[in-house]
Amino acid sequence: MVKNVTRNPKSEKLACCKPCLRASQSDRLKNKNPMKNPKVVLKILKSSRPDFSDEQMEDFINKRDNHRQLTHEQKMNIISDRMTTDNPMFSPLVKAKVSQTRKNSTKEFPKGHNHGLWKGNRCRSQVIRTRLYSSWVKPNLVRANFCCEVCSATKVTLEVHHHSVSFADSLMGILNGRILKELSDDEFEIVILDMIENHRQIVGMVVCVPCHKTIDAKRR
Repeated sequence: MVKNVTRNPKSEKLACCKPCLRASQSDRLKNKNPMKNPKVVLKILKSSRPDFSDEQMEDFINKRDNHRQLTHEQKMNIISDRMTTDNPMFSPLVKAKVSQTRKNSTKEFPKGHNHGLWKGNRCRSQVIRTRLYSSWVKPNLVRANFCCEVCSATKVTLEVHHHSVSFADSLMGILNGRILKELSDDEFEIVILDMIENHRQIVGMVVCVPCHKTIDAKRR
């Protein structure tokens, strides 16, 4: 025997219509929201802050309620004033902790062929010239005020000519019969450092490209 079941059209409609179900839930939360009950809020706060006394809890609730009544601009002004007066980054302890954390997180990157950006097909002589820029080329450009010392041209491509000893002669003297491409990474690094030290005694002349072709036959 089948029992008669009373149908509830409202529940059937809510079960098959998601927008209606969301609207019903929204209305129920607006009218019977448990978070609007002071007893429920107090119970949740006590569970999350068990170290607070009753006075501290009451003071916390009052501050929270007052803060909710402020406008967005007033809240931003309070945050701005707090960060100006009580900014944690002004504390020496916090600065030391942040500095130590950054030092610990800094990794020593691999060098040479172990580095991800290693360009193994680059000519080693070009690597030496690149390393000489900061220690020899740029100081000569600054000394000449970024001006060609032959024609006084400015705002042109400038080069530094080896006036006393050529780059090839200086390199061959350091290699002393060795082949540059057959050196290991450590030996090549020593050659670069020797070239940098050797260029401290070499006189450089700042010239533009046309003048460089004029004074140096190898550039023609």
